[in-house]
Amino acid sequence: MSTVSAHHGKPEAGRGVYHYRHSQNARWTFWGILLIGLATAGFVGYSMPDPVTGLALGLLTLALVALILLVLFRLTVTLDDEAIRLSFGIGIIRKAIPLESVISCKTVRNRAWWGWGIKMFFDGISPAGWLYNVDGLNAVELEMKNGSRLRIGTDEPDELQAAILRCLDQA
Repeated sequence: MSTVSAHHGKPEAGRGVYHYRHSQNARWTFWGILLIGLATAGFVGYSMPDPVTGLALGLLTLALVALILLVLFRLTVTLDDEAIRLSFGIGIIRKAIPLESVISCKTVRNRAWWGWGIKMFFDGISPAGWLYNVDGLNAVELEMKNGSRLRIGTDEPDELQAAILRCLDQA
């Protein structure tokens, strides 16, 4: 899957100008979920004593895997005059981070064992806060006014950081 990048664009109604817009596809995550899902569907379907039940449960498992892939196959980050907007997959999961709540940002590198997806860390080992990521280890960490931290996974950490810093300087 390829990476799509468009750094200025036509905004949604009432949102000003896009200062940054980039979509990162979940290459390895996509294939990992697909392979595990197919293996699980095959195992579930084959392990049932009744072939009809096995087929039904196998198809149900495949439908669940397809739903997960539709939701998590891409992370789109958009920066406009008001907020940093995150959208996963086909847009079912969205998050808007008001720029007025961001103090600073920096590029960081996540650990591989932190995984991908949406998760909250509070274990004392990982950096406390939220992680939004679909692929790779690079991220931009936001420090929020309330003291929390939030990481946005990206394959363009320097570009995203520079765009956020420009917007913070203009505020």
